[in-house]
Amino acid sequence: MADSHDTLAHLMRAHGTSDLSTPEALHAWDLATRTASPYLAILPILPLPAGTPRLPVFSELSPPDDGAGTPRQDGPPDWRHLPADEVLPRIRDIATEAVATVMRLHATDIDPRCPLVEMGIDSVMTMKIRSILQHTTGIALPANLLWQHPTLHALTTYLHAIVASHREPPRPEPTPCSSDLIRTCTRPLVR
Repeated sequence: MADSHDTLAHLMRAHGTSDLSTPEALHAWDLATRTASPYLAILPILPLPAGTPRLPVFSELSPPDDGAGTPRQDGPPDWRHLPADEVLPRIRDIATEAVATVMRLHATDIDPRCPLVEMGIDSVMTMKIRSILQHTTGIALPANLLWQHPTLHALTTYLHAIVASHREPPRPEPTPCSSDLIRTCTRPLVR
């Protein structure tokens, strides 16, 4: 059995494809449930050595870009340098995408004012959404986030308030005026 698996894996790599890891398969399953096609073939396409022809069935496909062509942002945006009028829409998009992904819904199917519990969210989903939001916003969030802010609108408002508080420049400490300094210095130190 192991020999046939190794042989198949070698043949797949030689033709520019491979098998899927468990996380890749689950992600592909999520994507497949959102399509109307009854038949889907999901295989990773790998780069081939120069001059090696790709099988005709894969001839129109190419491996994913290595990131050199387009920059990809994996971390949170720099909230302080984002224009103020773009912050709330960006937060709304991030929160909507996180909820839609975890709940396996299309973003337009989520009513921002409907409690997520009524839409079928459970405790495991809340933790996944919280984890995604922490990664994509760079904000440390409480474990009970979605129980305290049960709608997409409430969640967005909460996240926006946190980001807005970090965007404000720090207020300088008030400096005492010269007359205060003089009074302070002229008081007797010992009574």
